[in-house]
Amino acid sequence: MSSFNELSDAEQALVDDFVRKSAEKRDRLAEGPVNANSDLDEKTVREAFVQIQSVISETDPHALRVLTLKRLKREIESKYDSIISPPKEMPADPKITREDLKRLLIKDEATNYFLLVGGMIEQLSIDLIFEKVIREDRQSDSQRKQVKRMPQTEREEILYMTGIIDSGEKGKIGRAYGTRNDLAHNADDTAVTDVLNNVDSDIERAYDAVELLHKKLYGIDLNQRLSNLLVDDPM
Repeated sequence: MSSFNELSDAEQALVDDFVRKSAEKRDRLAEGPVNANSDLDEKTVREAFVQIQSVISETDPHALRVLTLKRLKREIESKYDSIISPPKEMPADPKITREDLKRLLIKDEATNYFLLVGGMIEQLSIDLIFEKVIREDRQSDSQRKQVKRMPQTEREEILYMTGIIDSGEKGKIGRAYGTRNDLAHNADDTAVTDVLNNVDSDIERAYDAVELLHKKLYGIDLNQRLSNLLVDDPM
């Protein structure tokens, strides 16, 4: 294994910045309450999430998933851009790259994000089939259980064959759910690294996959669901 002294100046600058960012991440998790006059930073948003999640859970349990999804997406995007570019030119064959360290910094959030995406895709697909495909006079608890026992690929195929989703949407949903499977069933570092190689684009595709299913079921996008909840909430 290469020692730190064998790294170029640019690579050492990357490592220094990564260590600082990683420490800041841990410090934020350990901090106490936010001052009432503090700026609306990431920590403030996290605490606001904790304060309202119980209200949302009681009013609309599915909206809690939406809120969590948006929070994780925001955290991933902010951390993914947080590694500063090295001030000097990188060597032709670097041992450490900016992309490697960025992926490492967001590993935990990205894993949780895609697992949540997978769960939301499953639930929305089940609800769509039950509400849009199965005739009302045939709907029952046993029917719902049968749909729930289907593999997700079969649920996607039913949604496609009945015209609820098109081929492009089916591909987007399948890719997002496939990423979830890669993380859920191959949790070693190599599998996670493979998934995170395209994390910047896959994060958006996964969010879009959840949103398109949500819109087909409820007729509104994810932002509108949360907006309606806050407007209707008597608190």
